[in-house]
Amino acid sequence: MSSIIEKLPAYGMPVADGPVGRPEPKKMGPPGGGGDMPPMGDMPGGMPGGPGGPEGMPGGPGGPGGPGGGMPGMPGMGGPKVLKPSFPTIAPHLDPNSVPGSDIEDPTAPGPGFGGPPKAPPFDRVESISVINGKAYVAPEPYAEISGEVTDGGVKGFTYKTEEPCINGIYIASEKEDEFVIDGCGMEMHGDGINDFAGIGSAIMVDEKAKCVVKDTKVETWGCIRPATVAAGNSVLEVRNCTLIGHTGELPKTYVKRIASGMMEPPPGLEIGGTGRTHLSMGNSKAYFYDSYIYTRDWAALSTDSSGGDLYLEANNCEVICEGIGYATYADNGCYNYLNDCKVTSGTHGAIIAGEANVSFTNCDIKVGEYVSMIHSVRGSSSEVTTSYIKGGKAESGIAIFFIKSTNAYVSAEGADLKAPYIIKSEVNRDDAKTPVAPEDRYKVYGIKAFLKDMTLEGDIWHEEDQRSMAVTMVNVKLTGGIKDAYISLEGSDWIANKDSSVCFVGKTDLAAIDALAGVTITAKAGEGCDIAAGEYALASGGKLILV
Repeated sequence: MSSIIEKLPAYGMPVADGPVGRPEPKKMGPPGGGGDMPPMGDMPGGMPGGPGGPEGMPGGPGGPGGPGGGMPGMPGMGGPKVLKPSFPTIAPHLDPNSVPGSDIEDPTAPGPGFGGPPKAPPFDRVESISVINGKAYVAPEPYAEISGEVTDGGVKGFTYKTEEPCINGIYIASEKEDEFVIDGCGMEMHGDGINDFAGIGSAIMVDEKAKCVVKDTKVETWGCIRPATVAAGNSVLEVRNCTLIGHTGELPKTYVKRIASGMMEPPPGLEIGGTGRTHLSMGNSKAYFYDSYIYTRDWAALSTDSSGGDLYLEANNCEVICEGIGYATYADNGCYNYLNDCKVTSGTHGAIIAGEANVSFTNCDIKVGEYVSMIHSVRGSSSEVTTSYIKGGKAESGIAIFFIKSTNAYVSAEGADLKAPYIIKSEVNRDDAKTPVAPEDRYKVYGIKAFLKDMTLEGDIWHEEDQRSMAVTMVNVKLTGGIKDAYISLEGSDWIANKDSSVCFVGKTDLAAIDALAGVTITAKAGEGCDIAAGEYALASGGKLILV
């Protein structure tokens, strides 16, 4: 019971209201970091800065860069961003910069981001159609087959198909809140992208303060990092009754592994694979999906990255699928994702969450190969608290419902049908980008807190992280499973241990609510408010409780 050293865990036992009383998060890292990359950047000007970045790395409170490039997140660097169409002057496949790895002098050396700063590929965004400040422009040579009229307000019954790599289909940006509607359309994108952090290669990208409504439309992409939709800046994307499909692709032979801008596969810390993200939200954008089908072959269906600290993503009554290794949704630091009444399927992860971020599933039907929610913090702050909620619905996982790696978390499940070998499992982060806790602060940080209510559960609660405590409150829960190294509060709940367990009981505890199978021993401490006297107790099913 290495993490049980007090009668009450730091910041108390979990309650229904979320991580109340939690520590104030500290701002960590130089400006413009983020996600799963080192906390520095070389992304193009105009990209969102601040806390967030490639899937979980720390960042600072900076703002957008300018067209001159520089460190994203540094206020005012490069001046204000100038909005204008960016049309191709040659076929993108003829541009040598469209070839992945063309900017790497020594392909045998570690790529950008591995032991050095990230580096954006030198291919600038070009699009077939630009919608700038409410006015639409079609490129003189769009390098695509286009049918249908393009107006300032939108397209209807429009089709678009390109075989060119890297080119964008429709780019929409506005200094105001101009709206562009894509209605009853079909779009096909063939060939690899080059830098989805800049939205390059996406079918539909909405940026700055623009709003884009996509309805009754099918977007299908083939190739590495070829998103169907991208929301960036302070934009709003609304997707209704659409089909978004990302087939992804095989890594080009010229590709050199890199972190952040230009990476064509997930960073190592995620322990997944794949080559594409069907949707990507960045900055402080807001993306809403209704009654839609979102599919990826691998890596990501609904992804977030490079957050400005207040990114919002919501899916309602959608089917969200990651067929292979990857995730249905990712909430990067500063991102808040909500899936309601959705069917979620993934070969490995339902959600991955990093840092100060949230993923909530409400009345969803979830089936995943490994974890419903995997929570980590990559080189972040030990004051961060990640949250994840499951309310109603059902979730089935091959390993764990909540999997927490070397970070603070508040997780909650209420009134749901959960099936997994582990209800909650924690462990020390295995990769090099873990967030350590100073020795003097071990078990003083917020730790891992779980609130479980109104469920019958079969599975373990297993704490193997050695730098913070785990505390679990159960209200009207019947649990059959082992518990390792956790503070436990049983409020109208019953627990049957089916393997040797170690706990600390907190609050008024009814001995009749505790049971263990024959041959099973529960070793426990009496925490604050526990009124069971020290001693050894024979339990109803043949096991025993040893309270010290």
